[in-house]
Amino acid sequence: MITDTLTRDGDETLYHSSPWHQGRNQIVLTCAGVASNGFGVSAAGRSLKMRLREELLLQAELRLPITYVELVKHIAVSSQAAMVAIRDALEQLIDDDVNKGRPILAAVAVGRLEPGLPAPWFFRKVESLGLFAGDPADVEAYAFHARELHRAFRFYRHSL
Repeated sequence: MITDTLTRDGDETLYHSSPWHQGRNQIVLTCAGVASNGFGVSAAGRSLKMRLREELLLQAELRLPITYVELVKHIAVSSQAAMVAIRDALEQLIDDDVNKGRPILAAVAVGRLEPGLPAPWFFRKVESLGLFAGDPADVEAYAFHARELHRAFRFYRHSL
């Protein structure tokens, strides 16, 4: 249920409640005229991207990282194709944040295999943007991720 809208940093923001967060208010950053009819790079991909951004904003506000598995459960997708679409949408979120000079919100999502760290693709993505250099499983990765996670927590602490 949408309860309010406002514009911040050029993005329209919708506040609403969600059943998986027991009615706690959340933020969805939207794009005008988005339709949802499946997964992909089209308007439906933007819809998935918005849902991911919403969940990551909530987690950042709560100052709690979320595993990819939990993220998939909260977004309510289950197919392998949807999992690939989520990774693609997270990479698009990274591009969006870097292009707008914001902390990388996707740093809030972490893997289970390497506790506390995002998946290796995250580090390859930020490396391709010139933000990270090093081994995704080494101390440089931990330092980079800790810095970005802290920046995201600080930047989005008053999002809700």
